[in-house]
Amino acid sequence: MLTDCNFLFKKNFLKDRNHTRFLLKKYVFIDLLNFEKVLKNDLLKKINNINIPFQDNLILVNEVNNNTIYEINTNKIQDIFINFFNKEISCFNVAQKSNIKKAKKNLNISSKDILINRNKALMLAKKINVNYLLYNSIYEKHKQLYMQLQIIVVNSKEIILEDNMLIGKLEN
Repeated sequence: MLTDCNFLFKKNFLKDRNHTRFLLKKYVFIDLLNFEKVLKNDLLKKINNINIPFQDNLILVNEVNNNTIYEINTNKIQDIFINFFNKEISCFNVAQKSNIKKAKKNLNISSKDILINRNKALMLAKKINVNYLLYNSIYEKHKQLYMQLQIIVVNSKEIILEDNMLIGKLEN
């Protein structure tokens, strides 16, 4: 069902006899419902095993870094992370989007900047006074899509959790 999946396409070009390029599209899908199950089953256990104090822990859920050649609706994936932290993880409170927007403006960061740079994300996290940063990226390996995620202590830059999760397979 298309509403449950992220629609992706890979850009492929062919040349005809006149060396004119044509854009062909190869369609692939990520099942976002399965992604939510992976978060609940795997990530929840790993986060619960980290020794995090249970008070005043703000986390910045960074925009998802897309390191693939596919167009991916990373905003939807970020929303899944935010909902996951709000509903399932009691030791974190997610930083509000309005505070993030204000901090970006104060730091002269464009609202369209997706903060793919970890240092810039840490700078923003310090500006809004959060304790932790969830930094994540999607990459492709052997026709499979993975998400690498890190939970970083903002002040020390210590990575307290790092994981690579299989989130989808590329199918023709």
